[in-house]
Amino acid sequence: MVVRTKIRSIDVVRIASSTFSQLDRIKVPQKIVATILSGNSEDIVSDAVLSVVEWVDEICLIDTGITDDTHSRVRSIAGHKFVSSVFECQSDFSAARNAALQIARDRGATWALTLDTDERIVFQGIRDMSDLKNRLDAFPQVDAWLVESRDRSYSKERFLRTSSLLQWNGKTHKALVCAAPFQRGLLDGCVFWEETKSETANDKKFRRDLQILRDETARQPLDPRWWYYLGQTWEGQI
Repeated sequence: MVVRTKIRSIDVVRIASSTFSQLDRIKVPQKIVATILSGNSEDIVSDAVLSVVEWVDEICLIDTGITDDTHSRVRSIAGHKFVSSVFECQSDFSAARNAALQIARDRGATWALTLDTDERIVFQGIRDMSDLKNRLDAFPQVDAWLVESRDRSYSKERFLRTSSLLQWNGKTHKALVCAAPFQRGLLDGCVFWEETKSETANDKKFRRDLQILRDETARQPLDPRWWYYLGQTWEGQI
């Protein structure tokens, strides 16, 4: 059964879990590659990797300026699934995400799993990697599968079909473009959650976003999107 729903005003397709009991004859996608963009994150990255390592074919750590022990932490958990790449940080997070998507394509991925270092995914209703692949490939029209937060208050695009034309847009507060509502699905059987950021990390994020948004409102003064996020950023500091 397919049901339409809205998460944060995003119209998506929700596929009932009972649908997947009939999917054994569907061709399994070739490969899932998890991409993790990371700077120095040795204190938090291990739990991110542990949460997905059994569910993907490869874990690609994309180095945006690592100088600590992040590489060895990821490699020790991912084992033979570990690969790495480098992307020079440009204060443009969509450029980084688009580069990660291309890296997954170059690795032969059918699906790219986007995972931040402070995120953890729980596959509570999916049997194994084969079951996950069947679910991802069950509906050919869906190019982006969203995963709900643990408290069901919002969702994020986490599994992207690499053969699609999907692109990330926005130097901060990234938006996935080139996907019509029918090309987005809400994936049942898993949820994600984010580690609470430290005061230092929150301050760093605030200063980073504030500078980017000041630049964007100056560059695109008629685009309300950037003014909205600028106000939201200041509001979060009050």
